[in-house]
Amino acid sequence: MKTPQWALLLLGFLIGISVDMFYDSLGLHAAAGVLIAYARKFVAKFLEPHGGYEINDNPNKTDMGFTWFLQYSSLLMTVFVLYVFILEEFSFMNIGLILLKSVIAFILSMIVILLHHFIFNPKN
Repeated sequence: MKTPQWALLLLGFLIGISVDMFYDSLGLHAAAGVLIAYARKFVAKFLEPHGGYEINDNPNKTDMGFTWFLQYSSLLMTVFVLYVFILEEFSFMNIGLILLKSVIAFILSMIVILLHHFIFNPKN
């Protein structure tokens, strides 16, 4: 939670551009990575506990609780998948297809995120 905004934006861009190099998607994932890095502060503020965040809190289920982590990752993943598929289609003519792809990608991504989190952070 204490990572500077500029570092998050840079990291979001670097991870996104790395994905773009393999998928030949011309900055699509880089743009989405920067967007969720920017949106992260708003999501964290929206989900901030009444007492605020502790200095050493990390955005995981151990420090913040499973419900908080699920809401946090769900909101950011929703922003990511909608942005990617809207940019990919670049038209609202196919809004049904965009929503279908977004829902499927969201569900699969959240399964992977939760599996990863429970496997590599088994505390609690």
